[in-house]
Amino acid sequence: MVCNHSGITDIFCLVSCPLNTGFCAKAEFRNVPVLSWAINGLQSQYLDRVDRAKADSQIEGIMKRQIKCEEGEDWNPITIFPEGSTTNGTHILKFKKGAFKSMRTIIPCYVKTSPRFFNQAWECLDFGHYLTLMICSMNIWTTKLYIMPEFTPTLKMLELHADKGLEEWEIYAECIREAMSKASGKPMLDQPLREKVAYDKFMTGDKKQMKVGGKIFSFDKHENGVIEDDPDHEKHDLESKSSRGSKKTKTSFKHNSKDSEEIVKDI
Repeated sequence: MVCNHSGITDIFCLVSCPLNTGFCAKAEFRNVPVLSWAINGLQSQYLDRVDRAKADSQIEGIMKRQIKCEEGEDWNPITIFPEGSTTNGTHILKFKKGAFKSMRTIIPCYVKTSPRFFNQAWECLDFGHYLTLMICSMNIWTTKLYIMPEFTPTLKMLELHADKGLEEWEIYAECIREAMSKASGKPMLDQPLREKVAYDKFMTGDKKQMKVGGKIFSFDKHENGVIEDDPDHEKHDLESKSSRGSKKTKTSFKHNSKDSEEIVKDI
């Protein structure tokens, strides 16, 4: 399963849904009392987001789990938040490769949470401060989970949507993202996740300046906000476009379903 992610109530909603899903949890939760028991009970998998050297082996673990579920073994499905982070829930960001690398059947989902006086995505707060704020808000949060039909990638899909990515998994991910966007009414946004990380570090004081959208944000000695143009932004965009234009999409995809010749026409 793949789903957008805007806060902690998404987890409660997914846990209580009929699909009885597990999650890809942060590795640092492995030794947290109570929380780790719940994560293990749901047959979740742990991901180390710090050590990049483990990325390939972790994707392999997700792929093996997908195969086991398709073959009918007694494992809970895994819910992956393919945007790679929480968002404010207004848009759907570009998807990471983890859920799509295997080119296996996926169940797309999306959640909608009632607006309250603060957003559940706690970009600028430590978890303890965030939890305190949420508990003291005295609000009732309502989150609805919408489960879409299963989506199986096909050769026809790769041919029709070859412009959506350089690799097969990128095309597959974009097709599902478009479907989720149409169903949920949330527009797609291609803003890179690194800009959110930069915002987080800037607002918490870990970084003295932030480069986002061609601008440099900082504070002067009097703590007044300063915004300047980023001279490296235009050069970086030109280099990125040149790099993308020099590559072609590979099509080595193999059928993995009896219905692999079918395609959802709305995608």
